[in-house]
Amino acid sequence: MQWRTYVRKSIRRWGNMTTYWLTIFKNPVYVILYENLTKNTLHELNDICRFLRLQPTYIDLHCAKHCLKVKYHRVNKPYWMNKETVFDESLKQDVNAEIKSVMTRVQVMDEIVKHLNGYIL
Repeated sequence: MQWRTYVRKSIRRWGNMTTYWLTIFKNPVYVILYENLTKNTLHELNDICRFLRLQPTYIDLHCAKHCLKVKYHRVNKPYWMNKETVFDESLKQDVNAEIKSVMTRVQVMDEIVKHLNGYIL
């Protein structure tokens, strides 16, 4: 029961936060997609620095590249930890409904909507 409550609260919180930053916040926003950050980390970090008007040095990028080799996360998750076993149909519906709601609210941002669609469970 705690897991259910946690997921439902978290997905609503995520939806409200995402909608705020993409539709209400009046300053420029840089959207970081986890997939891009993991696939091409240095390129993404460089783009973030440019967005923030920072000039990363060679030493900064070398340090970041070195730190990529350090393993902070489990490489192999436990066999049971996947969306099929962690989310029952009811939770999947709740998560999907919130994702679709955000997609509707930020529909003018095609690139964001395309990525959000990939998160549907």
